[in-house]
Amino acid sequence: MGAETITFEGTDPADAALTTINIFGGDDPATDTDGDTIHVETLNPGVALNIDGGEGADFISLGTIGMSLDAILGSVNVDGGNQPVGALAAVSDTIKGVAINVDYESGDLLAVNDQNSALGGAYTVGANSITPPIGGTINYSNLEALRLNTSSTATSDVGVTSPSVERTEISTGDVADMVTIHSTVADSVVDVTTSTGEDMVNVTATGDGSAWC
Repeated sequence: MGAETITFEGTDPADAALTTINIFGGDDPATDTDGDTIHVETLNPGVALNIDGGEGADFISLGTIGMSLDAILGSVNVDGGNQPVGALAAVSDTIKGVAINVDYESGDLLAVNDQNSALGGAYTVGANSITPPIGGTINYSNLEALRLNTSSTATSDVGVTSPSVERTEISTGDVADMVTIHSTVADSVVDVTTSTGEDMVNVTATGDGSAWC
């Protein structure tokens, strides 16, 4: 019982019979409401990893200790599970002289860490999935927030299309990157942080009551 930390370091590549792995963050779905921390470092090709955070506000991260997705080659399915009711957070910013204040539900967070990948390329953030330049698709549900850290040293092209969370954070690296927000869901926040380099951020459309900054 209580908050747990689970680190999944991978499986034996020689075990071809192992095609599905399930991780559940809660001891008892009915009584364990503490938030859990789940780290995934490697995943062999052809293996599906299913993560259920259970009750509570959970933190789930994908990426090696060196912050790369290069070793996560199978498919990952993340279900944040239930989260505390009424737990709110806030974001405030000023965009072109206009003050923006948005409250959003604080709960389950999925962090996708690819900062130290030397590959870069196209990242796609969709309504229920994230597709990195290499490796398997990352599917998600029942989350309140997403965090995507792209390669710090190779050019990245990030496309964002209506992620079904209340807050999406995109951080790019030290080269010329492009982030295109094609659309957002209503009452959501997309926070884009760029670094050095000639970066470009394009916003095509946003949902009612949503903000990007």
